[in-house]
Amino acid sequence: MQITTLCSPIICSEDKRAFAFPQENKLKTVKKIRTLATIFISSPRLTKQCVFAKIRLLVYAAMKICMKGAARTGRAEIKYLIPREVSRLVYARLSAILPFDKHASSDGSYHIRSLYFDDGLYRAYFDKEAGLNERKKFRIRYYNQDPSYIRLEEKGKTGSICYKKGTVISKAQADGIVMQRDLLPPYRNELEEDFSRKIRTFALFPVLFTEYTRTTFCHPVGDLRITLDQRVSCARFQNDLWQTGGMIPVIPLDQEVLEIKYSAYFPHHIMRLLDDIPKVPCAVSKYCLSCKALF
Repeated sequence: MQITTLCSPIICSEDKRAFAFPQENKLKTVKKIRTLATIFISSPRLTKQCVFAKIRLLVYAAMKICMKGAARTGRAEIKYLIPREVSRLVYARLSAILPFDKHASSDGSYHIRSLYFDDGLYRAYFDKEAGLNERKKFRIRYYNQDPSYIRLEEKGKTGSICYKKGTVISKAQADGIVMQRDLLPPYRNELEEDFSRKIRTFALFPVLFTEYTRTTFCHPVGDLRITLDQRVSCARFQNDLWQTGGMIPVIPLDQEVLEIKYSAYFPHHIMRLLDDIPKVPCAVSKYCLSCKALF
């Protein structure tokens, strides 16, 4: 199945070969392009290279306006389960044209560990399983077992569009959330206040850990991120944010998760690189898969 048949309508369609801009920015986009086009046409004796360069300027100006609107509404996410052999092929193709995440190691990989929160009715789990149109969950995430950089995140979805809010917290704050079941004021932002309110209102508690090794490829256009997650495992939370051991596989070790995330535009040349890759589209929620594996 081709990616082009699964993409969100906010991206450039392979058939239309044009941008589908957010409605509120269409007029502004058209005016901007007309202004630039007038300047280009009036320029005397343009060379072929100069024309191509100016066309690229038009395209990037259009994408910049498009992405401003898309950033406010979240991003699209497409997930696949792929065999490890296919993952190696994806890695070889993408590493030839795309840079790794700037925080990754030399091979593009880094370790992710997340602690997920839920209430006594496991609303985050059942909302996802029921496919509710609006849902969200909270987690604490850190990287490469490094306690110097810890994030509190809210991951949500409205319809087919996903969003993620995050804020950096200290190790003392993270330990306080886990041990005291609360994030004490003063709150630095809306996310911290909302999380603390949810803890007190719905008695959120830490449920389980997930961890995996991720390789990330980035492209500035459309805020595109393509990730490969391997060795996805989980463990029940006991009493420590830094507990080790007890991890069990969430998906078979010979399979990996391919995720494609973009805000407004999926570059066509990258789309074509992945169209012939054998893959199975699926709604992969690491939290829900971990719940099924543990409970």
